[in-house]
Amino acid sequence: MPDLVMTMEHAVGDDQYAAVEWRMTGTFDGAPYQGLAPTKRHIALQGVDFVEVDTGRIRRSRTIFDGAELGRQIGLLFSRGSAVDRATTREFNVKTQLTDRWRAHHPRQRSHAP
Repeated sequence: MPDLVMTMEHAVGDDQYAAVEWRMTGTFDGAPYQGLAPTKRHIALQGVDFVEVDTGRIRRSRTIFDGAELGRQIGLLFSRGSAVDRATTREFNVKTQLTDRWRAHHPRQRSHAP
């Protein structure tokens, strides 16, 4: 994303842990992202990084953001609430209900092998 802009919204922490809320905007352009060809669509996301610091160095960092929303914004997923999105959600829920019913009547055989 050649025009990527990240803005820190809030940050809290101490000398060992920190949480940073951020916003990111840009255009999905340039190199592919995880195998996806750029669509040149504008994106705007927000997320949070949780950071663990040890002797002044980042030991671990976990980033959380809505990946489905990113998929919608770049065109990988259908828009939330669209006819296709509603149909896909219904189909998924029917499949889940049928799978649950089948499993309730067909318990798995457990192996007692060592």
